[in-house]
Amino acid sequence: MVPAMHLAPISFAFEGHDGIALHGQSWRPHSDSPRAQLIIVHGIGEHCDRYESIIRELLPREIAVHSWDQRGHGRSSGRRGHVRSWSDYRRDLLGFIQLIQSRTPRDCPTFVLGHSMGALVLLDTAVTDLPPLAGLAVSGAPIHPSGVARPHLVFLARLLSRLWPTFAMKLPIQPEDLMADPGKLERIASDPLLHRTITVRWGYEALQALERVQSRMNRLTQPLLILHGSLDSVNLHSGAQWLYDHAASGDKTLHTYLETRHEPHNDIERDAATRDLAEWIEARL
Repeated sequence: MVPAMHLAPISFAFEGHDGIALHGQSWRPHSDSPRAQLIIVHGIGEHCDRYESIIRELLPREIAVHSWDQRGHGRSSGRRGHVRSWSDYRRDLLGFIQLIQSRTPRDCPTFVLGHSMGALVLLDTAVTDLPPLAGLAVSGAPIHPSGVARPHLVFLARLLSRLWPTFAMKLPIQPEDLMADPGKLERIASDPLLHRTITVRWGYEALQALERVQSRMNRLTQPLLILHGSLDSVNLHSGAQWLYDHAASGDKTLHTYLETRHEPHNDIERDAATRDLAEWIEARL
């Protein structure tokens, strides 16, 4: 087990591309020169503290971990669950990568993991303007989101996005959709940084990002790892298989966890999922 002091992050404030105040964190191994570093892009309604299992797995392997609360999430500024344009997320990610790389040795390989919404941000950036990195990983990727892409819902989102972009609604996800582990579910119920609100503009922008990703798979050429639970009812496993089949990357891997729901890193098979991630990174150093 990693010593408790290893799990204490270094917190820092930084600005998004438009000057918005964002909250970042870094978890560093003992070594001043880590073998690699992983940047985590979290999902909708959550924050960067919810990836402890990954941190515990990577730090003993001398792999640093960095993340931030995306705008409208956690301790960062911004309306909860709202984004003016999906490009705001992309530009924040690019800025965070640049910030972290400016603080680490130039020869330290950089990997990025995106979960759920974070996976969509990462994939959309990868097919748009992401610089070459050592590898990309996604978990719970929303390639086939459950139910939200029905024609009438898309029409409604497009219409309301123009007329009332900040109209808020509850995120249609229950804690039980995320994981089956009772202990982890208790922590969700008592986490004050989680929220379950999205706006119609966020929904419309997410659907637009999904269309870009699905139509530009020929641009996704970087090493790719896909982690997905077979019991995921939020973003269906068929989407993970579609991503694996259509990504142009010559180096791609898909791991499916049979007893897992939406969060592989927090559910019953989290030890296997985090080990697969760590070994995938190490194999590309």
